[in-house]
Amino acid sequence: MQELNAKDLEKMFFNQMGKCNLTGVELGPETLTADHIQPMEDGGSNTADNVQIVHDIVNTMKGSLSNDQFVEWCCRVADYSRMSEDERLDIE
Repeated sequence: MQELNAKDLEKMFFNQMGKCNLTGVELGPETLTADHIQPMEDGGSNTADNVQIVHDIVNTMKGSLSNDQFVEWCCRVADYSRMSEDERLDIE
């Protein structure tokens, strides 16, 4: 597959309806970033099938995690934050 270019990113933004691919949050010029779905350091490529447009805060939080790893950690954070103090004490 061919390296990503500006036209690919524009098409991606249009296909995502101007929203972050991981949160659905509306993006503006100051908040959108391109993110590798499978990180380059883990064998990901710089091609359209491995890049998504996400909010810059999401991209910072995701770091070098894959989408699956990132979602798993987000779920853990959300689950833990909903627990009572007693429930948190019972976690091994």
